[in-house]
Amino acid sequence: MVPGTWNFGSGTLLIGQDYNPYTYFSDQVVLADQGFIGFGALYDGRKPQIKVTLDNGFYVAAISPNVSADTVGGTAALTDSFIPKLAVGYDGKVDGFSYGVGVAYQTYDEEIGTFDESVDSYLIYTHGKAVFGQDKALDLTYNLHYGTNLGNFGMSRLSLPGTTSSLSGAYNYHKAQVSGNTLEDTTSYGGYVQLGFAYADNQKLHAGFGYVVDDNDLYADSAAIMSAFINTEIHIAKTFFVVPEVSYFDFGDNPNNTSVSMGDALYAGAKWQMNF
Repeated sequence: MVPGTWNFGSGTLLIGQDYNPYTYFSDQVVLADQGFIGFGALYDGRKPQIKVTLDNGFYVAAISPNVSADTVGGTAALTDSFIPKLAVGYDGKVDGFSYGVGVAYQTYDEEIGTFDESVDSYLIYTHGKAVFGQDKALDLTYNLHYGTNLGNFGMSRLSLPGTTSSLSGAYNYHKAQVSGNTLEDTTSYGGYVQLGFAYADNQKLHAGFGYVVDDNDLYADSAAIMSAFINTEIHIAKTFFVVPEVSYFDFGDNPNNTSVSMGDALYAGAKWQMNF
């Protein structure tokens, strides 16, 4: 679904389903364009939203919230959400450097018996791309974030076949953990950096590294994960290209039992794509 936009003179109003302003993928293509999702890239889906972007670069977005009910003792929590997920930020460009900074917030109430708390998620993010050289052959892309309870916020992390990790397990690393009648917030920080080099006409090399740490007072130790890749984009025809790639993922150790590895994986293959 394509969102509707209206230019009101000093800016643009967007209404509909779209990527959120903190979404900034890398050029990693493994497993359907993974793009470091959960390994430094932030992605909570294409969400219904209302977004105002001014011509000077400032924006504010009211986004459909993610409300996830925890389960305690086999009982699912009752939840209430009163305000949308909010994001405020700025996108700018100086010479060959384009960048963005912003903050986001979400809250909802959760109730299970005598437990009645608000689950608050905060996010600070920045991303950008710098292009170097007279021929603009070299570029540097980055994405950094710091936040709390990003699982409750709705952020995704890829599940890989052949590892001991799963999507729900990785997701729970981010969640606010219930301890007695209080919530212990989970803090997450990390990001990725990527280099690109155009070594010939219609041929480009990418290499990137992503790293994320999740921490909670209830963990035995913080959970650190990483991913790295190298690929090259080769255009065979105007609308047809292939991207051979090698990607590596390390899910680190189980934060509740650091002697248990969550697994790792090495992928080698190629993506074929034709644009119409």
